[in-house]
Amino acid sequence: ISCTLNNLKLISDTIASSGLNASLASLSTILTETTEILEKINKGKGSAGQLLTNDLLYSNLSESLESLNLLLQDMKANPKRYVHFSLFGKKNIPSE
Repeated sequence: ISCTLNNLKLISDTIASSGLNASLASLSTILTETTEILEKINKGKGSAGQLLTNDLLYSNLSESLESLNLLLQDMKANPKRYVHFSLFGKKNIPSE
C-alpha cells in the first residue's frame, strides 16, 4: 500500500508541476465563452446571428451582391461610362 501511495503522490506531483490544471481551467473558460457566443448566434444576435437566422437580410444581401457583381462586370466591359479622365481639362458636354 505504501508503494502505491508513493506512486499516486508521484503522479499527482507530476500533473501539478506540468501545469495541467491551468491548461484545463483555460480550456474550460474557452469552452464556456464559445458556448455563450454560439447561443447568441442561435438567438439571432449580432451580425453573424442575423445573417444565419434572418431570411430577409440574407436575401437582400444576396441580391445586393449580385447587383454589385453585375455593376463590376459592366465597369470592366465599359469603363468609359464610369471613368472620365482628361489631362487637359473637362469638356463642356451639353446635358440632355
